[in-house]
Amino acid sequence: MSIGVHLGNTSACIAVSKNGKVDVVANSHGDRLTPAMVTFLADETLVGFSSKQVAHRYIQETVRHANSLLGKRMDNYSGKEMNGTQDDMGFSLNEDGMLVFNVKHGQKNISHSANHIVKLILENIFETARSQAGNDVNEVVISAPIGYTSSYRDTLTDAASNAGFEVLRVISEPSAAALAYGVGMDATETLPYQILVFRAGGITEDATLLEVCNGMICIKKYITKQYGGDVLTEDIANHFASIFERENRMSVAQNKRAMSKLKTHSEKCKHVLSTMPSASCHIDSLYDGRDFNGNISRSRFEMLVNDHLQALVAPIKEILLDTDANDIKKVIMCGGTSNIPRLQDMVSKLLPKSEMLSSIPPSEVIAFGNATEAGLLISLDNTELADEDCEIPAAPVDIYLHLLDKTDLAIKEKTFLPFTVDEDYLIPLDKTECSVQILFKDSTQSEDSEFQKLSEITLDKLTPGSCLHVHLKYFANGHLHFTCLDKDSGNTKTLTIGS
Repeated sequence: MSIGVHLGNTSACIAVSKNGKVDVVANSHGDRLTPAMVTFLADETLVGFSSKQVAHRYIQETVRHANSLLGKRMDNYSGKEMNGTQDDMGFSLNEDGMLVFNVKHGQKNISHSANHIVKLILENIFETARSQAGNDVNEVVISAPIGYTSSYRDTLTDAASNAGFEVLRVISEPSAAALAYGVGMDATETLPYQILVFRAGGITEDATLLEVCNGMICIKKYITKQYGGDVLTEDIANHFASIFERENRMSVAQNKRAMSKLKTHSEKCKHVLSTMPSASCHIDSLYDGRDFNGNISRSRFEMLVNDHLQALVAPIKEILLDTDANDIKKVIMCGGTSNIPRLQDMVSKLLPKSEMLSSIPPSEVIAFGNATEAGLLISLDNTELADEDCEIPAAPVDIYLHLLDKTDLAIKEKTFLPFTVDEDYLIPLDKTECSVQILFKDSTQSEDSEFQKLSEITLDKLTPGSCLHVHLKYFANGHLHFTCLDKDSGNTKTLTIGS
């Protein structure tokens, strides 16, 4: 028996693999999803469902979306992402330069690392796993967002280990989604084909194009955005707030506690509207002792969030700019926001000839795939897992060389590492100095976006008309070795760029 865990920014899901069968495990409250949030009180720490119940009363004591800060430093985390993480929570740097949450404790703030928050959440779901699998089972496969860094993977592994798990492997979320539906497991499929994995979560989303051939799953392209279902919840909450203001002639828009209550109940309404034509909202003493009763239909909801739904499918449209929709054989939708019928219909219309795989609830797909992988690894009798691990490092971005007023692509994104580039350039007769720049551009950026400079070598005292040799070696550990050589004079400069 083994375990699969998916820890998202807003919720966590756990599945258990036993004798080749995978089941998603409900927590002690009977829910198959556990809120990924923690509330720090004076005398206790509440995790998951218990935290969600009191979050509207303890806004500054509650931490959400900790997963998005995992392994992050200030120099590689944007203000836009931070605002999307939590508006009411302050951030600071610890002695290691890592971002931490500043949580209110009485009259003072106490810092908690994302690693610690994630550990508490994983401990909570570890107890859920034990209730189903038994106390002796702790082997787990856990997933990470597409494009995850080695820092994120190591920090996640440490948090899971500290929570009591033995981590067999960390795999990407799109790979887990594919494994959930048995993609790549059919030995008779010898011709390559493409599938699209679309994940729409609470605060992030991504579309990933996978190529499958002979049991190998290769990531061809992916687009990620800081956008998710939380904006839809806010639209419902603002709609209810306007109803309350109209009926009571008082505004709750600036009252954080009242809006927090509305958002909690609006999220429930959003889930109900995925299966029912309408949803009701009743809140005792919403504001100034006044109760609130509201109702919203699915058609009204779809009209309210139409612009957001259009924005949510934007990553798929970007994938299709250079990929023929007819070449995509299957589509997998995962993440809680993917439950919305209107969003599913929009994706289906973008890919009309693709098979929509939907037998597993979207919010459970990734955990299901992780458990499937865990079951496969456990079944490898007397085999070292390290010998079976076929994770291959690849270049995270396109690498370019710029010299002599010319820019050339040197290493394409997702090129397997290590990789070596050797290029020769003729030095013009009127030049005795040449600057060679290494530039990069992320595939998620638009075609006309500017290059970003990674490093530069300036070689002087060149022999006019001689040959300038440029050598690049991109190592599997992420280091980039850069050498420029004037072949006539032997003048050489070298530098190494860290990962």
